[in-house]
Amino acid sequence: MLDKIRFTIANHTQPSGEQVLVPRLKSGNIEEFIEKYNADQKPFSQGSMIGALYTMRDELVDMMSNGSAIHLPGLGTFTLTLGGGVEVQDGKYVGRDVHVDGIRFTPDEELLAELRRLKVDQEPLPMRPVVTQEQIDSAMADLFARKDVITRADLYRAFDGTVSRHRLSDLLARLVDEGRLVREGSGSQRRYRKVFS
Repeated sequence: MLDKIRFTIANHTQPSGEQVLVPRLKSGNIEEFIEKYNADQKPFSQGSMIGALYTMRDELVDMMSNGSAIHLPGLGTFTLTLGGGVEVQDGKYVGRDVHVDGIRFTPDEELLAELRRLKVDQEPLPMRPVVTQEQIDSAMADLFARKDVITRADLYRAFDGTVSRHRLSDLLARLVDEGRLVREGSGSQRRYRKVFS
């Protein structure tokens, strides 16, 4: 186990539009997980552990397929979340594009108590310059003047890494939701194309 949890700083936009600084954990990846698992010399092989996780995932999907919440003692409860809307037609509620859009995990108290004992690194972090929405819009306009499609990495490089990848992901997702950009591909092949009106 590591001595302390390290975090980064992100700009978070409040519902009021105000920007506040918040601590945010860095995202892990499967390579780091496997490297740590191997270094700890766990009693199960790497393949067995990954197989068990995929089997558990498949069982959770199967058990939740009727909409039931699943409680795993000592761990927590998994519950599906729904998206879409509801309207009234002829005196009855009718779903409009109701679909599963996520999963909520509510940890058990004993797991939370264990996690709350973890220490978080309190060392000062270097400050990033504040980048306004106008500067981001300008950078995107410059990129689209040179290219038909852009990536999050293009935008990240445009600011020399001073805007967090998480903030850029949030921004690009919002622009897609607003119909200003079209997302193409997935993962490392994800690209964004401007919608011209």
